[in-house]
Amino acid sequence: MSENLWKIKSLVLVNIFAIVLFVSWLYEPMSSFWYSVDSEAFWAFNNSLAWGETWQVIWGIANNRAFDVVAAIGIVTPFFYYGYKQKWKLSHTFSILILAGLVVVSTTSIGKKIPIERESPTRHFESSVKLTELVSFETKDSSGDSFPGDHGSTLVIFVGFAFFYLSLSYGFFVSFLAIFFAFPRVMVGAHWVSDELVGALSIGLIMLSFVFFTPLHNFLLTKIEFLIDFVIKKIKR
Repeated sequence: MSENLWKIKSLVLVNIFAIVLFVSWLYEPMSSFWYSVDSEAFWAFNNSLAWGETWQVIWGIANNRAFDVVAAIGIVTPFFYYGYKQKWKLSHTFSILILAGLVVVSTTSIGKKIPIERESPTRHFESSVKLTELVSFETKDSSGDSFPGDHGSTLVIFVGFAFFYLSLSYGFFVSFLAIFFAFPRVMVGAHWVSDELVGALSIGLIMLSFVFFTPLHNFLLTKIEFLIDFVIKKIKR
């Protein structure tokens, strides 16, 4: 099927899966299952923070804002390397990443409008260990509204773009990076497991389905790349 056409079957199936996943978190009996997973995972991770100062510093660094820059560089690097190996124009690689960025902004904006307010587990469980009380530098261990995970939904979007525009092996590699970079927020209790596995994944899949299973991605990518090439030509003149 031409990439300019709607892929209705894929669009419907992905949205059904995402909606079922989301609904499973809202209603019994699955909501109890998710709470059980969330609680057990949180206490296992939270109790580990008593292992010692070195362990605490590692997770403090991993949840520092500066580490988000490392995560961003780590996620986009495979796109540049793949583009270099495939001899893509640099403007093409930048266009893909700009489009991904636009989808991320749209996804996080929609996520904030979901009428669900959920405190992070460190706020929900008053007796939990707070990493911010254990390290001497700025870090994050809580959120007043943790669902869905913005950090996680951003990573889901980039994973989707990697599978679509790069090779299968690169897609799996970016998936590994996404799990690696999303885990610190869950580890310290800034997010529940289901914030990522349900919230971020479901909204991310819905957004990706409307980008890639409709003519939207091809239309936007063409426009963005044209604009970048136009600007480059103007600069060279």
